[in-house]
Amino acid sequence: MTSVALHALPRWRTVAREQLRAVGLRSRVGGLALITLLGVLMVLVVRASLRARSLEVSRLASPTFDIESGAWTPVAAVVAVLFAFAMWREEDPDRRSYHWMMPVAPHVHTLTRVLAGWVWLLAATAVSLATVASIAALSSMITGRPQPNAGFALWWMLPLTSATVAYFLASAATVGTRQPILWVFGVILLYSSSLLGLEVLGYRDTHDVVRAALTGDYGITAALAGDIERMDTAQLRMVPSLQRWFGASIVWGGLGVLLVVTASYRRAEPTVIHEHGLFRRAIVGHTRLVASVIALSAAAGVVATRVARPEYEARATIWNEPRPTERMAMEIRSARTQVVGEPRALFASSRIVDTVVRRLALYVRPDNAADTSLLRNFSIADRFMPADFRLAVDDRGTRWSLRAVDNRQISDSGVAGDSVGRDYGLRWRPEPAMLARFAGREVGFSLGTPRLAAVDLFARLSIVQPASRAFLQLALSDPDPQRAARTLNALTSAYVEEMHRRGMTRSVLDSAVAPALPYKNSSAQVLSTWLIAGVVVSIGLAFAASALEERMQHA
Repeated sequence: MTSVALHALPRWRTVAREQLRAVGLRSRVGGLALITLLGVLMVLVVRASLRARSLEVSRLASPTFDIESGAWTPVAAVVAVLFAFAMWREEDPDRRSYHWMMPVAPHVHTLTRVLAGWVWLLAATAVSLATVASIAALSSMITGRPQPNAGFALWWMLPLTSATVAYFLASAATVGTRQPILWVFGVILLYSSSLLGLEVLGYRDTHDVVRAALTGDYGITAALAGDIERMDTAQLRMVPSLQRWFGASIVWGGLGVLLVVTASYRRAEPTVIHEHGLFRRAIVGHTRLVASVIALSAAAGVVATRVARPEYEARATIWNEPRPTERMAMEIRSARTQVVGEPRALFASSRIVDTVVRRLALYVRPDNAADTSLLRNFSIADRFMPADFRLAVDDRGTRWSLRAVDNRQISDSGVAGDSVGRDYGLRWRPEPAMLARFAGREVGFSLGTPRLAAVDLFARLSIVQPASRAFLQLALSDPDPQRAARTLNALTSAYVEEMHRRGMTRSVLDSAVAPALPYKNSSAQVLSTWLIAGVVVSIGLAFAASALEERMQHA
């Protein structure tokens, strides 16, 4: 009986060596182009340097390589993306059936090839950096002009890490998708549209969080474009940050590696329709589904506009620059953190926030903003009963009755001019003329504690102090624009009074005015949000339905 002898599977070392050779042969055209470009650059720089020396043009700066300027870092990122696309050109997932005939697993083959391309990319980037640095040194020798300080030697690694991050992110798109360029530009377009939509809709907090992925301390611009500078408070200038560079490289480089590993396990299925065909089939084949979901979202948006409460934001500015004598006194008393350095803590003190809450009776809120005038003279005793109340006025406007919504035992009644709810800690005596305006109506209002009202007020207050500390910018949000302006003006007045009490001169530069338009939850914002959500959900459902139909056909 004969037996079949199988050849031993090749070691990964052998596979990696062959991949390095194959990628090198595939990249030889690009390598020759790079060598030619560097040679042309050297010739041009040497000619310009010789001419500058012969003409003795002292003002002509010699060509130099300044790694801190970040000029070469984005170039390395762009070249890395193009190299990743060229690596898998004409080999989308549908054309990789040959992977299954190889003596190694398809994902091992894919990852090894990506790794081989990364090695060649780093080698080309390092050679380019060394060549450009040599050109700069040669130019300096010819012209006799010293090279500018390139900074810490570690920053020469910026193009290397930038190329690495860009290469792995682009490789994930080329390995896992059939139309990588469309996916890359699609992600960029989706991100830009999200930022624009959040800005238009007024969701500034969410906008800042999303934008941090782009321009934050560890955003993608820090990893790809070398935007790694931070303010040095001691020197008062921007300096490169090792922490920001390393952190951004780890975050986005790690994400790129994770995406490449995930995409490498994608199985080649030639029968699957291409992305552009799948999109057309999903949308056109499920037009009724898409239209129905969008219509339902639009209807829900119309209903939401009736329910959502618009938020208005009033703004004010305080001149916060102390006089020289005051500044010297503050430094002597070491009171900067109490007066200038921490204005937010000062606003949170009971002398300001609690005082404003009691002065404006912010602990009581009418159910209808139009009923605010009836509660104008409202106040409370030291001991009172927090609850939701209803005040009913008879048809002639001469008698009233008060009751608690959740407690039938709490009730009171009287005639116009009497004190309302005295037994329950209310200090409220509506004027007969004002009470007559609400004849035949029932006015609801909520009575809470001043402490909780102060906490809520402070949470809605935004305080921004520029680095110069000359100004103090305040913003207060509230569903009632008139109340927002009135409350913010009371806060600024209380702050100025407290500063005067401490011997500091402050003044209100711009008083708050009632905003005309809401900054959040307006009808346009709510409706557009529902429409965008409907479009996204409808497209997702269309793709899911198309994929389910395709699986059922192949089952």
